[in-house]
Amino acid sequence: MTPTLRVLVSGVLLCAALPAQRGADLVATDARMAGRGGSDVAIAEDLSGLLSNPAGLVNITQEWRIDMTARAFLLGVDYEDPFNTGGVESEELAVAPYISVSWDPDPGDAGRPGDVRFGLGLQHIAGFRSDLDLGTQDFPPPLQTRRRVEYLYTGVHLGAGWQLSEDVSVGATLSLTYSDLEVMEPLQLDIFQVQGMSPLGIPWGQLLNNMFGIESLRIEGLFDSKPTFGASATLGFQWKPSDVFSLGFAYRTPGFQEDYEGDVSVDISRIFGEPDPVTFPDGFAVDYDGKIVDFDYPQMFSIGAAWKPSEEVRLSCELRWTNWSATHDKIRIQLRNGNNPGFNAFIGANRLDVTQDWGWRDQIAAMVGVEWAFADGWVLRAGGGAWNSPVEKSAAIPNAPAFSEYMATLGIGYSASGWSLDLAWIHVFESTVRVDESTISTNLDGSRQSVAVDSVLVSFSIWF
Repeated sequence: MTPTLRVLVSGVLLCAALPAQRGADLVATDARMAGRGGSDVAIAEDLSGLLSNPAGLVNITQEWRIDMTARAFLLGVDYEDPFNTGGVESEELAVAPYISVSWDPDPGDAGRPGDVRFGLGLQHIAGFRSDLDLGTQDFPPPLQTRRRVEYLYTGVHLGAGWQLSEDVSVGATLSLTYSDLEVMEPLQLDIFQVQGMSPLGIPWGQLLNNMFGIESLRIEGLFDSKPTFGASATLGFQWKPSDVFSLGFAYRTPGFQEDYEGDVSVDISRIFGEPDPVTFPDGFAVDYDGKIVDFDYPQMFSIGAAWKPSEEVRLSCELRWTNWSATHDKIRIQLRNGNNPGFNAFIGANRLDVTQDWGWRDQIAAMVGVEWAFADGWVLRAGGGAWNSPVEKSAAIPNAPAFSEYMATLGIGYSASGWSLDLAWIHVFESTVRVDESTISTNLDGSRQSVAVDSVLVSFSIWF
């Protein structure tokens, strides 16, 4: 594994390890959707439909509607291994705002065939924040290595819904995305990739292996990307044969994102101590131009149904398939222009190309929800969800804890003439994986990693 591979690949995986739910995707973009367990593709009656099912935009009957949501995440990651026997915990709180607006250019035909409605919104897709200070087998206490992540993946979404017939609507959303990433990781270098020639006429890697039995080096590194931009599309279909039953389908294309590019800083001074003025005349620090090549956010397909057994109660369910195996099976890394001549001579080049196998699996998530209109203007919501982890236990890392599997949700809302206020709580139950032998880094052998997430959403809507 190359010096910066652990930095760059861990950063890519943060697209899947969100401060959210399903370990891979946000469950909901507003409190109403969140309260019913994230099931929305068959309902989509507000601006959550921009991403869940744009065909549902025609269900908004007002000429103008504005939805605003504030979302707070509390992400807890616990880590323990033979060198961190007491366990290390990271609890990070993040707040994300959402705002969307819809309008009907011809309000007189609302609900009739030919009706078209537009929506525009700033809605976040993913994000992550974590900070762990760990002892390692290379740096026992009091020397520590820090794992820190700051990640944002958001977008501006323009959607349109079209009432095709009395009971069928279709829609599409174009998402223009923005992403920013900074990752600090302990890095692992396969000693036989060190191909610079030693004074004995054999590569440094072979020499260190022969003399000291060293198989790998772990060093500290930092990857700080430039902002990247991209695009994706969501297509939706909704069928409402009656006032009590509806079906919905939605498809999200892969997100065509620019390559993550940025500065990669590596420092091995804590391994070798003081710089050797002969072998490392320029010290042990080196900077690269780093790039993650051809990485896309995965495609997703959703299908769901909603049913009203009575005037006061509505039930909903949904299945979502996410194609993680297409985007997280192999990660391709390019490192260029190492700026330390001595370090380049030690490695044998000023550039590195790496393909790393991660073997992520596709994910199927099931969500169910119930809404009860228990009083005039008041709605109580509850829901839950279950899904498979896309991450093999042997590939789990604490900076990308995408292995949660269950959640429960609660919500309540009040609607009056021209406005509504809704509140929801999402609890992702703590999930723990035990890694016997890590396929990512021997530093993670024997580790226990846990993750739990709580989210609170408050949504305020006005219409006229």
